[in-house]
Amino acid sequence: MKRLLVLPVVLAMVVTFAPGAFAAHHRTIFVDDNCGATHNGTKKHPFCTINQGLAAANPGDTIRVAPGFYNELVDVNKADIKLLGPQAKHIGTRAGRADLRKEAVVAHDAGDFRLDQNNITVRGFTIMDVQDVAGSLEAGISMNQLFSGYKIINNVIRNNVQGMALGASGVGASLISGNLFLANNNASAGSNSGTGIDGAFETHNVTIKKNSFRNNNGQSILFERLAVVPAHSKLTVAKNIADSPFLFYKTVDSTISRNQLKGGNGSALFFGDDDARIIVVKNTIAAPSFRGIRFRIDFGGAAPTQFTITRNKIQGTGIDGIAAGDPGDATPGALTNSLITRNTISGSDGDGILFASNGAHTSQSSGNTVSRNVILGNRHLDVEDLTVPPPTGTNGTANTYSRNRCQTSSPASIC
Repeated sequence: MKRLLVLPVVLAMVVTFAPGAFAAHHRTIFVDDNCGATHNGTKKHPFCTINQGLAAANPGDTIRVAPGFYNELVDVNKADIKLLGPQAKHIGTRAGRADLRKEAVVAHDAGDFRLDQNNITVRGFTIMDVQDVAGSLEAGISMNQLFSGYKIINNVIRNNVQGMALGASGVGASLISGNLFLANNNASAGSNSGTGIDGAFETHNVTIKKNSFRNNNGQSILFERLAVVPAHSKLTVAKNIADSPFLFYKTVDSTISRNQLKGGNGSALFFGDDDARIIVVKNTIAAPSFRGIRFRIDFGGAAPTQFTITRNKIQGTGIDGIAAGDPGDATPGALTNSLITRNTISGSDGDGILFASNGAHTSQSSGNTVSRNVILGNRHLDVEDLTVPPPTGTNGTANTYSRNRCQTSSPASIC
């Protein structure tokens, strides 16, 4: 009889201790500002505020927020939390969503969302009306640089001082996609009002794609000049639509591709101090007030270097199509050891391509290869290179030219 009891006991042990027997149960918590007197986070009795939902949540939980108006600063300090608004699955967010009755609107003077843990998702909200008040984060969404794995998707981020204050450690990949950054121009004593995404903190391993930036009076994207080098790395900025510039400082090992930049005050793509190893490919740039792609040293750092600039279409720029430095500047800035190839540049009011120089090879563009570009119909010159050796390039310049289609140049033989 004892041997007959062995099998049931073993089976009971297998059932009791099977893998996954103690797996955490992830809940869905509901929030609705039109809540009743009883609220426990269920669909029938939702919490009244997002912060109440967060207080009850555990890592791995999902918080679903109903249409309504939420006047609160949402501080997310638990990992692996998904915050889903009613427009979480909306296709075409970046074209705009006009009916606020269908939105979960988060609006608070001092900031709307503060993300202080790993793997946080914010999806399908309208995030608006952050002001420059005492203690304000100034941004609709502020992301802590000590964490990563953020997913910011399908939100309308509008009428803040800044749309987003971005930071990410890079341990996990972060994604910012499908958002509309609209008119983030609320007055500020600081310099970055009018910015859609402000890389105000160290930012690594982030993809920014398929967003729309409209009517932000400063710049659509800015990665700031911070104390560390590099401050930003492994960025992918792709398939965005914007009407104001993208600016990058201290950024390395990144790709800027397939963006559409039209109009705007300033240069459409700006690269500055300590930028390196960046691929700029298949962007369409039309009618910025200054340059299409500009390189300049503003703060005494190293010149941008080891760029690949290829297959971009640049037309109708207010000054130059691609420019490194400005003629006559004491320190004009530079681009070094880079490849400019297979781009189409036309209709610039200045030069198609300009390499400026102050006559000293220590502060000029050098070692660049310019090949197989189509550079035609530019008002001043198609190509102008004011550099001097060393190193020795084409026809007394410090850069090498080959197989470009252009008609006017200085020196004359580099076309």
